[in-house]
Amino acid sequence: MSCCGNHPNPIFCPFSLDCTGNQVINPEFVEDFGFFNNTVPSVVSSQGVIGVNMAMIRGGTISSVGSSVQLDAGVYEATYLAGGIIPTGHISIKLTLNGVEVADSVLHTTDDTGEVNNLTQKIMLAVPVTSTLSLVNNTNESVNFLYASIVVRRS
Repeated sequence: MSCCGNHPNPIFCPFSLDCTGNQVINPEFVEDFGFFNNTVPSVVSSQGVIGVNMAMIRGGTISSVGSSVQLDAGVYEATYLAGGIIPTGHISIKLTLNGVEVADSVLHTTDDTGEVNNLTQKIMLAVPVTSTLSLVNNTNESVNFLYASIVVRRS
């Protein structure tokens, strides 16, 4: 498992990538953005926050707060990812904003117990006031998450 410096999302990448040549180019962002990730496996209880740490931030509307992301009021595009070991047939994640589930953010997958599955999605968020965005284990039991990330870009 590796990550490429020229990968458009410069975070831990659970996939094998060909990092030679100039095949992938970092995008140039003019908006505020933040990359938050966690590459340390951790067991997260049901409805617990899957912690992410700041990897890179540009601009003043996005910051790190504890194991979550703080967003000033505005509209944001958020891409989130978590990879975990299936405990008993399924895993699920979701985003919360100030502890409230973000509409259409719940992801769910089923597979054999012990298999590693990735859940990922891009979503638009309207944030009315400064808020805390968290990635949450929505499975009804503890899950060993191997990695997680949130990429946020202000629109």
